[in-house]
Parts: sequence; C-alpha cells; structure tokens
Amino acid sequence: MCPLCALDEYAAMESDDGGLQLTCSGCGNSWAPKPETVAGIGRSGLAVELGVYEDLLACLPAGAPWTEHGVIEHRFRLRRPEVYQHLLRTYGHHAEGTNKGWSTSMFLAGAMGQLQREGLLVTRRAKPTGYWSYLGAVSYRARPPEPDWEERLTWAAFAGELGIDAEGWELA
Repeated sequence: MCPLCALDEYAAMESDDGGLQLTCSGCGNSWAPKPETVAGIGRSGLAVELGVYEDLLACLPAGAPWTEHGVIEHRFRLRRPEVYQHLLRTYGHHAEGTNKGWSTSMFLAGAMGQLQREGLLVTRRAKPTGYWSYLGAVSYRARPPEPDWEERLTWAAFAGELGIDAEGWELA
C-alpha cells in the first residue's frame, strides 16, 4: 500500500540494486517496501493471526452498496474491539496524531486489497467525506458483482444516521 496516499494499487519493478521498487498507480509515489511486506503473496502474518480477513468481509455484507473505508473501519472496530486496539497499539492512527510509518487504517486497507486480489471485494476510489476529507481520495469497497455506483454509503451519511460526529474519529 502506498505510504503517501494509502492506495493499494501499484506497479512492482526490480530496482537497480536488485530489490523491489513499487510505484503507486494513484499518486505516482515510489518506494521500497519493508522486507516483511514482501515475504509472500496472499494472506499472511498478523492479519491471518487475528482473523482480520474474515471480520472485514463480515463488515461488508453481500448486496451492500459501495461503502466508504471509514464505514468499514468503524464496523470492524465495533465487531473486534480487542483486535482494533491491538492494531492501534501496533500501528497508531492519524486521529491520535501518531505516525509509525504505517497506520491501523492502512493495515485494514491493505487487508481489503488482498481480498480484492482474491476476487472477494471490488474497489473504487472517490472523494472522502467527513473525518477522512484530509485524504485526496479514499477507497469504496463492495462485494462482487459491482453495485450501482450511485448507490454508495459515505462515512458522513453513515455517521449522521448513527448520530456520530462525522468530522471526528472515535478510537476507543
């Protein structure tokens, strides 16, 4: 996942020194991934250990509209609060002002990117709403087949329905 814009669509090339160089298809940022993120393709590591893939799929039921990342992350936080807190301790979060080079949101987006590669989710990028507006674009996800793009659930609309401040982000 791009450390600059968090897009999980990139091109991989061998660098001059024989390492791996990734270039984001969204913002054009290039970076060398951490060795532990290149160890294998597919499901692996902490996301498998914590059951993140299955929980994320449960947060986005079949037949649901395109759903903004914040809605999925919020649902995940409520579904697995102990795992979410573990991820916060490990990776931090933009809302708490921590920058550990990776964030809980990026971790979850990366797991959803893996689910997309497996054909279990589809992804589009669009303008973020509410708290997430600091980003230039954010992922909207759905289960295949692709729902009508006009029928999407934004973080701002979802938060409004629940009486949550859409401009804030609850970590606890």
